[in-house]
Order: sequence, then C-alpha cells, then structure tokens
Amino acid sequence: MEINKTDLKFLTPFLLYLIFGIYNSHIYNYIDNQKTLRLTFDWFTAPSIILGFIYSYYSIFQRGAQQALWRKAAGLLALTSIFTLLFLTSSQGYVILWNANFGNQDKIILHGKVSKLDYPKNKKPLNSHAVFIKISNTNKIINLDVPSNNYVVGQIFEKKMIKGSLGILYAR
Repeated sequence: MEINKTDLKFLTPFLLYLIFGIYNSHIYNYIDNQKTLRLTFDWFTAPSIILGFIYSYYSIFQRGAQQALWRKAAGLLALTSIFTLLFLTSSQGYVILWNANFGNQDKIILHGKVSKLDYPKNKKPLNSHAVFIKISNTNKIINLDVPSNNYVVGQIFEKKMIKGSLGILYAR
C-alpha cells in the first residue's frame, strides 16, 4: 500500500496531535492523574469517538482492501475503539497543558501521609508509580503520580506543588 498526498493530509494532524498530547502528559513528575483522567473523559469522550470513527471509516472504506462488508464493519468497530483510546490518551496531555499554562496557578505545600501504594510490577516506558496521600488538614485522599517507588505506607509526604487553573495539582 502506497501513501499518497491525501493520506498524508489525513495522517499528519493525527500523528501531531498524538505525539504532542502524549509528550504533554509526561512532562510533570508529580501530577494528580485521577482528576486529569476524569476531566479528559468528561470533556473529550464524544469528540474522541467522532474522530475515531472518521479516521476508522477513512482507513477501512476509503483506503482498505476489497473485503466482505461484515469484515469491514468489524474492522470499523475495532479501529474506532483503538483510535478513540488514542485520542483520549493524547487529550489528557492537552488537559495537563491547559491546566499548567492558562489561568490562575496557586502555589501550595501538599502535606499528608502515604496511605496506599500503586506501583507496577515491572517499570515500562510511559508507566507510572502512584501513591495515595491522605491530606493532613482535610483528610481527603488524592492519587498522585510520582517519579519513583521510594515511598512506603505511613510515610509523611510533603511537596511544594502548584494547583493549576483546572484544579489539578502538579510539580516537576
């Protein structure tokens, strides 16, 4: 299969959106990823499904080989799911970018106790470590992505952080 100019016009925006979105979702070492995910799903689910369908339709019906209609329908469903997840993952980076660069940025000191650990068994690229922190003065528990697994349950956690315009905590 050859890639023509029309394919490049269709593929380039998708790849740029994907690359910059994933990059932006990994530029901060400490981030309240739970809130980021919730905002991303709230704001970007419908647009991601629509874009996923458009890219899938183009891939299957405009560029795909001649196949039975049922195979094309199954391919459309599978590719729509994959493209939707890719768009949602990338959109998370744009939520983080907006949170950190626009609106009020309030510096705070996050102080609390590590109440639970969520570490992957094996560290892989783009995989993160997370700790659940019970904030001292409110007893609220937040899920914070951290750069390493150097934490233990019961440990006091204190970090200068920034609360961005969307209410997401982050720090480098």
